[in-house]
Amino acid sequence: MLAVGDTVTYTLTVTNTGTVELTNLPVKDSNDGAGSIRAANGPGYTYKDGVFTILRLPVGKSIAITYQYTALAADAGKTITNLAVATVPAPTRKIQITPARVLIPKSPLIRTRRRQATR
Repeated sequence: MLAVGDTVTYTLTVTNTGTVELTNLPVKDSNDGAGSIRAANGPGYTYKDGVFTILRLPVGKSIAITYQYTALAADAGKTITNLAVATVPAPTRKIQITPARVLIPKSPLIRTRRRQATR
């Protein structure tokens, strides 16, 4: 469980379970928290305007996308859900994405040091 002010680092894993290599695959995160995620380009993907673009994803391979969210006071008492959606151009191509959820308690906890969690 996170407290207001804590930062969670998400690692989203996208796997190509289809039969065709995917290129320039857009993945959008729809975080329902009060704030915004913090993300940047990473190995094998770019990030711009809320969309991760996987440059190349061969059949049977996976790529990990990492980004962060800091719990705000407006998140207290809520479960923050990060739902990632990839747009796959043809029905014969399949991918699998792991979801992530984080519970923020109503009462902010006072801490002397910042805690970081990995999901």
